[in-house]
Amino acid sequence: MLTETAHTFRFASIEVHERELRATRNGEPVSIEPKAFRVLIYLLQRAGHLVTKKELLDAVWGDTAVTDNSLTRAIALLRRTLEDDPYQPRFIETVATAGYRFICPVDASAGPAAAEEVPAGAGFGQTAKLDGQPPVSESASPASPANRASIRRPRVILGASVALLVLLVGGIVWYFRHPLPLLRISSYGRLTLDGRRKDAIGTDGNNVFLNLEAPAGIGQVPVVGGKIAFIVPDLPGGFRFRGYGPWVSAVSPDGSSLLVNDNSIGPGSEYGVWVVGTSGRPARFLTKEAWDATWSPDGRQVLYATAQGDLYVIPSEGGPSRLLLASHNGPLGWPGDLAWSPDGSKIRFTRDFTIWEISSDGSNLHQVIPGWRASHVSCSGRWTPDGDFYLFLSANAALYGPFSLTAQIWALDERRGLLGLRSSKPFQLSTGPIRWGAPVPSRDGKLVFARGSDLRGELVRFDKETKHFMPYLAGISAEFVEFSHDGGYVAYVSFPDGVLWRANRDGTGVVQLTSPPMYPENPRWSPDDTQILFSNDHDHAIYTVLSQGGAVQRVFPDENEWERDPNWSPDGKKIVFAAFPGYTGGAVNQAEIRILDLEKHTTVTLPDRPGHVHSPRWSPDGPYILATNLEATELLLFDLQTQHWSRVLQGRHFSWPCFSRDGRFIYVEGSSSGVAGILRVPLTGGKVELVAAEPDFHSTGLTSSWWGLDPDGTPLALRDEGTDEIYALTLKYK
Repeated sequence: MLTETAHTFRFASIEVHERELRATRNGEPVSIEPKAFRVLIYLLQRAGHLVTKKELLDAVWGDTAVTDNSLTRAIALLRRTLEDDPYQPRFIETVATAGYRFICPVDASAGPAAAEEVPAGAGFGQTAKLDGQPPVSESASPASPANRASIRRPRVILGASVALLVLLVGGIVWYFRHPLPLLRISSYGRLTLDGRRKDAIGTDGNNVFLNLEAPAGIGQVPVVGGKIAFIVPDLPGGFRFRGYGPWVSAVSPDGSSLLVNDNSIGPGSEYGVWVVGTSGRPARFLTKEAWDATWSPDGRQVLYATAQGDLYVIPSEGGPSRLLLASHNGPLGWPGDLAWSPDGSKIRFTRDFTIWEISSDGSNLHQVIPGWRASHVSCSGRWTPDGDFYLFLSANAALYGPFSLTAQIWALDERRGLLGLRSSKPFQLSTGPIRWGAPVPSRDGKLVFARGSDLRGELVRFDKETKHFMPYLAGISAEFVEFSHDGGYVAYVSFPDGVLWRANRDGTGVVQLTSPPMYPENPRWSPDDTQILFSNDHDHAIYTVLSQGGAVQRVFPDENEWERDPNWSPDGKKIVFAAFPGYTGGAVNQAEIRILDLEKHTTVTLPDRPGHVHSPRWSPDGPYILATNLEATELLLFDLQTQHWSRVLQGRHFSWPCFSRDGRFIYVEGSSSGVAGILRVPLTGGKVELVAAEPDFHSTGLTSSWWGLDPDGTPLALRDEGTDEIYALTLKYK
């Protein structure tokens, strides 16, 4: 008699159990929201066939009144869980305007059948019939007791040997599955309460040293929690790239000094590393052209990475540098997250969100966990002080926020056990909604300090009467808000998931235009409002999409250069954008503005000026292009007729420049002539007007802050409504 069961579906490394509503990946549980799970089951049951949206809505939601958005959200959740790329799908294919198709081969089984019932009387003490022959009783055996004993003895020995071998193999398997007691996080304690963006970098045992954002700076907080004290390094003044000041790369092994990176010695790639006391003094220059740096375990050497991708070692007291690993921005890209093992034998770093390792002499370059979670990013690794564990961040690439290096904390067991081997499979330490920054182990290894973020914003609009920012469009968490030319529609990017939406001006009638892993920036409506142009932070390329929805198209499908800030010409026949030739990360040392003729398919570069320019904006009436210099200290205007640049405004920290709708004024956030906030200046020059003072709240967004204008020229901003604090995570063995 057979027992019928529900189906089990297998595809790739996933198993989906229909009856238990349970899914696993490589044997590990996978969490899927119930509605999304039922959508997945329905697609798996019809794998290879088109399933219409109506069919899915009817099957999963039944008579419940829902919109296509519910199904779109469920599909997005499934893609994130399955690590599927919506543009190059392996599992769920979107059939435009029709529905979805599960395209991966699926093995469906009804589960193992129950054993056939054993007839009564065929139990213990009776021998079953074989091939219709009468049963053979034990008394019918011709062997004598002595013969039987002699036959049994080798069998007993063989059986015991097999049992011992099974136990040994089982013990080895169990050991490698459970090699030694692993770590877990037993409790969380919050050290700060200011909500300001910041990252934990290192500790001297008494304080945790921080890199602060918006505005940039260096700080410290006691390991038991409290107020942040600011540290001002005794460095020479000078150039600061776009307003960013010095930052800490590492704390010395004895806790007395900091490695401070600074770009005060000149623009471009000339970033310097200083050895600075933990109070900010004294400061001693060590080397230039270093973007990231860390100490050797004994504090005698400093390892640093250049913006060109090379790794060098230099004595911490000063002296000649020694090339350790040459890269030159080759296939491994730009190195960061430098970490030297406590025993001094090896060095690890991140390149292209993959963790690599070399011996301390620069040899034996290899990936640390090759092939592990290929669709995920891994970075920000640190060893515990005893070298037993290597802690790092990992997240799904489609969900990894480009606005913040935050994810979940994982650990790799570095201990050597039986046969001198170690476990090669990382395990997850942190869970839950909080996104974590780089893990920093305490000096005794009992705690991990890390930034914890719950990212959320509120769209606000400046009230001219009260002089305060008030919630706008129901306070949605959205940035890069841009209104159509006819004023009837609005496009925006939801934060922090980075999806481009189009809606009616009042926020109703929402239509999704893009999906992760894209994170659109600065969407711009075409003059006829039929298309939206934007740059994508994920691959630094320019795209267009129909404003009513449709396929996303790359403007330069064959280019590999970084492109940003695209804008339409007033007639819609050209696109102006900023290009960064040869840029792969690190220091920005070259930027230029180009114009693409959409009809002729040709591109021209505007004449440059000292300091380079970017963030272009085309004037509504056509004759000018607005831009800023790399240092963000000048607001510049290019006359397309005379082919010359002129300076409109000089000051500090200029960002988000734009024209008024009539083209008569230029708006910009920054400070000039002692006035700080959102400024307005006539296009022809004249007195700077303060439209809105610096807000009394924290901003948030892809780049830590954003502001724009509504059709009436009223400022909009994204107020930070999330949490962003430094935590102490207690480690325990389990």
